[in-house]
Amino acid sequence: MKNLKLSIIAILFLTMVLFTPTFAQDGDTDGDGVLDSQDLCPREKGTKENQGCPGKKADANKKAVPSTPPTSNQCVSGNCVNGKGKMVYANSDIYEGDFVNGKKAG
Repeated sequence: MKNLKLSIIAILFLTMVLFTPTFAQDGDTDGDGVLDSQDLCPREKGTKENQGCPGKKADANKKAVPSTPPTSNQCVSGNCVNGKGKMVYANSDIYEGDFVNGKKAG
């Protein structure tokens, strides 16, 4: 009888442990010491000073110039649709200036 009670308690305990919901922790996917929720480049190892991105220091808009060329055009600062911004193109060209409707205007 005593063994049956211990078995039931053990089963209940294991059930509680195994099926109790766990809350996701904010991880660090790339292992650079910057939590993914604060990392602008969560899949590339960077520095804390650069908000988790490699390459040049991030600007005031909290976007960094990538250290490797992007696979597509990437606005790295400002407004690259209608305003002043900085765009890094997939071919590694960089344009900084005025944009109108997402195109260089200057």
